Amino acid sequence: MAGKRVFIGWTGESRYIADKIGLQLNQRGFETIVGGEDKDSSMFVGTTVIDQMNRAEMAILLFEQRSPEKGGGVSANVMFEWGYLLHKLSKSNNIRIFLLDMDDKLLPTDVRGCWFCPIKKPAAGTPEEKEQMYGTVAEEIVQKFLERNAADGFIGDKLDCFDRWEETKQLILNYNGNERISYRLIYGLQMCIYTGKSKIIYDKLQEIRSQSGIHPELKQVINCAMACLNVFITTHNLTTNLSENQFLMLMEDLQVLRLDQVKDPDLAAWCNIFRQDKMELCFEFYANSLSGEEKHSALHNAVQKCQRILRMLDKQIAANSADKYFAMLYQGFTHRNLYLLYKALEKLNDPDIKPEDIAFQCAESLKYREALYFYYKDSHSPRAIAMDYITQEYLLGLVEQYQFELDPDLKEDMSIMIQGILLRVRENYDIRNMIYSRIMEAVSGIPEIK
Repeated sequence: MAGKRVFIGWTGESRYIADKIGLQLNQRGFETIVGGEDKDSSMFVGTTVIDQMNRAEMAILLFEQRSPEKGGGVSANVMFEWGYLLHKLSKSNNIRIFLLDMDDKLLPTDVRGCWFCPIKKPAAGTPEEKEQMYGTVAEEIVQKFLERNAADGFIGDKLDCFDRWEETKQLILNYNGNERISYRLIYGLQMCIYTGKSKIIYDKLQEIRSQSGIHPELKQVINCAMACLNVFITTHNLTTNLSENQFLMLMEDLQVLRLDQVKDPDLAAWCNIFRQDKMELCFEFYANSLSGEEKHSALHNAVQKCQRILRMLDKQIAANSADKYFAMLYQGFTHRNLYLLYKALEKLNDPDIKPEDIAFQCAESLKYREALYFYYKDSHSPRAIAMDYITQEYLLGLVEQYQFELDPDLKEDMSIMIQGILLRVRENYDIRNMIYSRIMEAVSGIPEIK
């Protein structure tokens, strides 16, 4: 899962591949530890490497056949690391072995029972060709590593669950008893909402939940996902308000959720964050059906939920720093909700709401959306599905913040940025979704842009 510390063991020239694997996995939300202190530290396994292995939660070991002059076979150092890690990590499926240009028949008998993957190194003669080869091999290993982790239920960068949502959707729709959908379901839930498939997935989850023999953890995760999805189903993707009966039914489902069987602390934490987020939405959309003091009270309850969500997100980032960018999406959501709630309270002449409070929440929302946008743009493929949705969230933040910008030069820069992104979104109908209508509503109030 995200934040796991991965030890990377190597011998000889494979150190260069190990370094590149480390860089790529760091970008995917893992914390990597490339064995040794420097490029000459592979002569023996010292206390530094043992300390590094003690910190690891998973491992990648690069096996490469030694030359005949060095005795052939696998390096004794890597074999020592394998044995030590096997004892330390308890389960062999926490160790990923990659055979670099090596026949698996040369593996020691004990290792043959572990998971391993042969990797062919492209021919390389010049330094430039070698550098390219190291990168190519590292990229293939990272891909195989992530695929294996997904098969075992491990999650790297939680944002990857966005890009793999279509795959997750098919796993859900064709569920065959594989309980590993819990992680991908929860971390990819926002993409289900973005793509407007809440009702389809809700109905299928209801069917899965009713199956006999379902694991208690999966059942609780499904209950959480269904309660969250039902908020969007009932409000028609946040376009209609809630009646009192709808509000009470949704809140009951969210409040009675049990998560005691969800043993993974990350998974349990995010289930709770999403539950609080959907309760906030319930208060917000119920308030729109009220008036007077009842409306005022419901809006304040929504504000309190938002403040609690922000504290929970900060706590989760402190517990798992790899969740920083995944959390940014929800920090942006929550500050935008506060921005809208403060505007609604201002209309009710709430004495505690100041114009600068509204402007601050709008700026905070943009801050997180912008940081996520550039992180995703720099670290993921431009073809990543989630990039389209993160782009629209960023565009919405820009449009809403535009009214508060006082510096004419910065305002002009924002206008150019908005028009450029807006043109791209308008021309590509396939990437439009529920965010688009909000963007156009906000743009309608800016004559110089629309």
